Amino acid sequence: MLRRFTGKPSLSIHAFQIRSILLVLLVSGLSFSGFSQPGKDGSLTVSVANTVLNRYTRVITSITVGNTTIAVQNISDLNRDGIGYLPSGFVSNASGFAANLLSPGDLIMVYQAQGATITTSNSISYGAITSYNSAGTYELAYVESVSGNTITVCSGLGNNYSATGYIQVVRIPQYNTLTTAASGSVVAIPWGDASFGGADASAVARRRGGLVAATANNLVNNGLVAANSAGFRGGIIENNSSGAGNSFYTDFVSNSSSISAEKGESIAGFQTEYDLLGGRYGRGAPANGGGWECPQRGWRRRC
Repeated sequence: MLRRFTGKPSLSIHAFQIRSILLVLLVSGLSFSGFSQPGKDGSLTVSVANTVLNRYTRVITSITVGNTTIAVQNISDLNRDGIGYLPSGFVSNASGFAANLLSPGDLIMVYQAQGATITTSNSISYGAITSYNSAGTYELAYVESVSGNTITVCSGLGNNYSATGYIQVVRIPQYNTLTTAASGSVVAIPWGDASFGGADASAVARRRGGLVAATANNLVNNGLVAANSAGFRGGIIENNSSGAGNSFYTDFVSNSSSISAEKGESIAGFQTEYDLLGGRYGRGAPANGGGWECPQRGWRRRC
């Protein structure tokens, strides 16, 4: 779910696929002043399936309106070449960007995925959003300079972003002509993919990815541009049995895997955040995530 765009560019947006928080974006005719370099990355033809053009890195400090600097976890995550987080079966493209390193005139997106607060009572009110806290907020910015793990953009950012809401910077290519051949596809690395690292599904290192974005003066799409199943994740399966019976558990929130399945990820968080809010199990749906209950039939927990 992308809540709003409040940056400064003038653009037209074509949404090919929206999956949970994540948007597939192709922009034609983007116009900026100053460091604007439309077509900077030349022309590209994608002929191989599961080609990843974007690059993703975590932002490690909060951002306030007007800030021109962004502190990221690892600037090399935005390199064109040699990134270590491509999942098996996904490929990169050596011509995806004109230069390997992020440099002046490059285009980035700043995006906060989570951080919303919800009602946590064990009642039908569970999961109601009480504040978005910038969850779903994003904007585009041009790079003025890069020093170590700090990116300076050419004008002050237009929104507040909270680091606890998992902000990411996405490097966006700028093409004269982008062609997707019938054999090719442009895709996102799924949000939360294990290739990003982290010991478990809720790891901070995994809270990035899931977005396809490019600018192009001309677009020829004979293949596929998609982020199918690349957004927020469903609840993880618990192979846990309950006692036989014909009744339903009615808890909206619980910390017991014996009474229901896990809640799906949302703008309010995932496993770690849910555990702090009464539990990751139960029928209550947190924000735009899903909640589940299962009948007492001694099933494996696969609801």
